[in-house]
Amino acid sequence: MYTHFLYLDIPAETVAKCRSEDTARPDRPQTSADDLQKWQNAEKDMLRQLCREHSILFTSVNPEYQAQTVKLLRNSQQHDEAHKQRHVYGMLDHIIAAGEDKLKTMLVIDVDKTVAAEDAGKLFWKRIKDGTDPMNALFDSSKLGYSYTAFRKSTLLYEEVGEDEDSNKHCDKLASEIKLRTGFKQLLRKTTFKEGIGAVVVTCGIRRVWERVPENAGFSNVKVIGGSRLSDGFVVTKEVKGALVKLYNHITRCTSGRSATARSISRC
Repeated sequence: MYTHFLYLDIPAETVAKCRSEDTARPDRPQTSADDLQKWQNAEKDMLRQLCREHSILFTSVNPEYQAQTVKLLRNSQQHDEAHKQRHVYGMLDHIIAAGEDKLKTMLVIDVDKTVAAEDAGKLFWKRIKDGTDPMNALFDSSKLGYSYTAFRKSTLLYEEVGEDEDSNKHCDKLASEIKLRTGFKQLLRKTTFKEGIGAVVVTCGIRRVWERVPENAGFSNVKVIGGSRLSDGFVVTKEVKGALVKLYNHITRCTSGRSATARSISRC
């Protein structure tokens, strides 16, 4: 019956103050802010579990971030797998257009624990949640597996960190601590500065981090397709990764230097 839960996360201190000043309910028992906080935490934990079990999207909303709440509401109305696919193809078109029809070879790269030893997502949540990684419960301990709904839920978890500006600060600091493996740096150095060869990162992880890591290593020409925030416009799943590799392969074989887009190639 339900598709989305947006939990309005009012600070416990605010709730306690409203209760104490409610003259219409003088018989209401006194409850401390600490007890109210425990109540809220238990309520959110139970709702998250129920929503995972029933494939319902859940997110906690900070009432101070009104713009973010509006963005969540609008996004919940339009975001589905078809919407995701359109945005991914749009990103692919942009990357192809930037190559000015000279692209002949595209390196498609995975990142977390591949080009670098670290998993940026785990490091991110270790910094934010004191070692508690909510992705474990989402991907490993629920029936959702690595489905579109699971990755959509992960996007909403990243949204709970705060507005884009807050999240970007965490991501930039994290990116400065992640180093590319020596072998991948040598590969990128030999290939991506040659005409006709490009490189794109396709990741289910944090786009902002994996934009910054290559930049910090001197490879600002590496493009990134990732969708960890609502502002990214799409969600990357294993199906998206596979589809992009097939499209890139088809483009290099079909175009022979002609102008093309992902949409036109997918129909040719």
